[in-house]
Amino acid sequence: LVLTLDGRFAYRAQGLRKELLEAIERKTNRVVVDLVSLVDSNSVSTLVTGMSAREKGGDLRLVGLPPSVSIIFKITKLDRAFEVLPDVDSAVASFAN
Repeated sequence: LVLTLDGRFAYRAQGLRKELLEAIERKTNRVVVDLVSLVDSNSVSTLVTGMSAREKGGDLRLVGLPPSVSIIFKITKLDRAFEVLPDVDSAVASFAN
């Protein structure tokens, strides 16, 4: 499942949380989130919720981090919690390994 977020991610976080949880329950637990927008603390909380896919044998990959978000991920060490890849194709391919 590839979710591409455009617009302000903060406003979409609740909808994304619902989509992630539904996907995990459906066992569609290999999820790529393409972050093409701003990320705030509510958004990060939503992404952490998506990490529950790991408990069901899946995982969550992130792509498209803008430079400002990438810096925040490094400072907060979230880059260690999430696998961050350069593009959607790389992220999808990483599930085959």
